[in-house]
Amino acid sequence: MSFFFRNAAGMLLQLYPCILLTLLPFPHESFRFPKKSVFIGATVYALLLSLAFPAALAGAAPLFSADLPEGVSLAGNVLFMLSGLVSFLGFLWIVRDAAIKKLLVFLLVVFYAAAQYWLVNLFLPFLPFGQEGEAYSLRGLVLYAATAAFLLPIVILTAARPVHDFLREVEPDGMHRELRIEMLVTVAFVLLMVYSASVQDFKDPEDSLVFCPLFLFLILSQCMIYWLLFRETLLRKRDSEMQRTMEIHRVQSEKIAHEVENANRMRHDMRHHLNVLYATLGQGETEKAKEYLETLIYASSDPEEKTYCRNFTVNTLLQYYAGLARDKGIPCEIQAECGDVTVSAADLTVIFGNAMENSIQACAALPEEERRWISVRVGVMHSSLVVEIRNPCHTVYLSGKAQGKHGFLPAESFRSGRKGGGFGLRSLKYTAEKYGGDAGFCFDDAEKVFTARIRLNLHPELL
Repeated sequence: MSFFFRNAAGMLLQLYPCILLTLLPFPHESFRFPKKSVFIGATVYALLLSLAFPAALAGAAPLFSADLPEGVSLAGNVLFMLSGLVSFLGFLWIVRDAAIKKLLVFLLVVFYAAAQYWLVNLFLPFLPFGQEGEAYSLRGLVLYAATAAFLLPIVILTAARPVHDFLREVEPDGMHRELRIEMLVTVAFVLLMVYSASVQDFKDPEDSLVFCPLFLFLILSQCMIYWLLFRETLLRKRDSEMQRTMEIHRVQSEKIAHEVENANRMRHDMRHHLNVLYATLGQGETEKAKEYLETLIYASSDPEEKTYCRNFTVNTLLQYYAGLARDKGIPCEIQAECGDVTVSAADLTVIFGNAMENSIQACAALPEEERRWISVRVGVMHSSLVVEIRNPCHTVYLSGKAQGKHGFLPAESFRSGRKGGGFGLRSLKYTAEKYGGDAGFCFDDAEKVFTARIRLNLHPELL
């Protein structure tokens, strides 16, 4: 009876916290079933598996060694690994989230299991009671309970909450850096433990006493690395979101100020138009007054503000610069298909701000008899955000650099015609390269059309 109780309790103490840690960080929407039901099912599963473990252990032990304690120990390790594999496969099925999220949590559980196993082996020689070599001797059971009570709160406090927020707020495409770091430190921790066991005999209390402070320091350091890794990533993301919001507010404020300025100018112009109409009607020239009114109605008709795409930042920028162009008598043809992208609002402002301002200035510099227009194309192609802006242009200034790809030149091939120079094209280039993309510029001398094409990789961490 003692054998069955000890091994059932030991299995539960070793396996159940690992199951809890695989489920705890995920939000409710990640599960196939209600989260409460999943936790109840996981608890029942762990209890049943723990109760079945001693019987399976007693039957499998003779297959590994004729010496019962050694056979029990080897069989216990094998059965625990098999149970862990089955539990892991169940975890993969129950949690419907991205594979990279599951792998991040699994590595955390591997660290916990390895840390607990090595703490038990380190402190085992200090307890004088219990049979040597069993899978879960009495002293082993005591140590598994003690290490679970010590480690589990630390892992939950330092990792579960940051990991939970990280999994909820960060998109899978933005987790590759964290996965690489976590995999590196977890594998290094496990390898260090395995190497230490191969060169030292921890059955000697004196050896264990030397290594205990070092291993405790490593475990606590590992917990701190996990906590800092996920916390700093979340802080960076939230700061980025805050900057994005502030940038959108800035653009909107500029737009509102521009509209207020237009309203003031329209009031001033309206007094002038009313004076002209009053004088025309006073002279009895009703036909001229009618024509003048028709001209005013046509000129003052402002097309309804259009929604160009689902991305709030891109749509706001297109509305703002299309409005600026329209005020200068420059029609814009815009086609944009763009949802959520991994490009910050500040960098989107650099892209559209520089490119659209260059186009508006180029069109404004054309002779009045020339047709002015701007064509804008925005879309996602092959995991890249592509922006292409075309406009008529009579003059460009080349710097003599080599030809680029397919007729497109790099930013260095052009020099600014403005007094004191300019940085618009170079800003486009630096922003594109920041995302693993590129920026090319082409001037068609026959059609007198300038084209700017910017490509930003939406997943630069994969490059």
